Amino acid sequence: MIALAAVALTHLAAPAPVEPAVEEVQVDPKEIVAQSTELGIAATAPNSFFSSDALAQLEDEVATLEAEGLSVSFTLVDVQTGNTLSYNDDVARYPSSCAKAAYCAMVCETYGGSGQYPSAMQNCLVNSSNDAYDSLILAFGLDSFASWLDEVGAHGAAQSSRTGDSHSYPMISAAELETVWEEIYRFGTSGEAGAQELVDSLSQTNYSVLGGLLRDEYEVWSKPGWYFQDSYDITSTNDAGVVFSDCGPYVVAVMTDLNGDLPGLLPLLDSLNAAHGAMCGGSTESQLSEETTIPGYVG
Repeated sequence: MIALAAVALTHLAAPAPVEPAVEEVQVDPKEIVAQSTELGIAATAPNSFFSSDALAQLEDEVATLEAEGLSVSFTLVDVQTGNTLSYNDDVARYPSSCAKAAYCAMVCETYGGSGQYPSAMQNCLVNSSNDAYDSLILAFGLDSFASWLDEVGAHGAAQSSRTGDSHSYPMISAAELETVWEEIYRFGTSGEAGAQELVDSLSQTNYSVLGGLLRDEYEVWSKPGWYFQDSYDITSTNDAGVVFSDCGPYVVAVMTDLNGDLPGLLPLLDSLNAAHGAMCGGSTESQLSEETTIPGYVG
């Protein structure tokens, strides 16, 4: 009995097996990675961005609009870093008056400015005048427009301009609209003939949600577009442009099927601006307040 007890005690005293050490994976918060959120917002950004409050707020704004039965597309590109944000950005949509910025950019690049039509171009861009747009098209035509869209990489829009129902308002995706605005940024900062004329108007556009939200803080070039619901079924509320933010310029295009509701874009664009700040080291503070007004807009 004594011998058996000794054996038992010896067995009980045996040391427990040692678990192999688990190597901790070190994540660099500054490393640039490409990921998508559960909602489907895609980003190429620092690791730290994906756990930011700004991205969570952006998701909330998109989810809120979609819960109302609306559809949303956007593309944002930081000019200096190439960091990006996008959502449903390959869906072709009706641009409404956003097309006027593309057309006027084509005219200024191709002809070195508006020539004999400076008032028409200014009225077309600043006040979104359809009559002024028609007069420019009568003067400069549409053949060059489709070719220019192709040259800047908006191939779907170029095809729509050539063959679609509305050649002067070609269907375009948010990704292609952003590409158009990358070219507007390049041209607008190039010093080429016609560039300053274009920028002078784009920097004071009425009805711009981007302008109303951010021009008190930053320089903003933009052109909005909106169309109310009718039998054509091309309801839209859009805005696109360049924001010269505290951490560098970014290009953004936002397209929705809101019913001509410019103020309805304010929370989404505010969240996108904050998300850009989180992505690129700038301010993440909301710029939206009770005092925010959209220039020229009367609700």
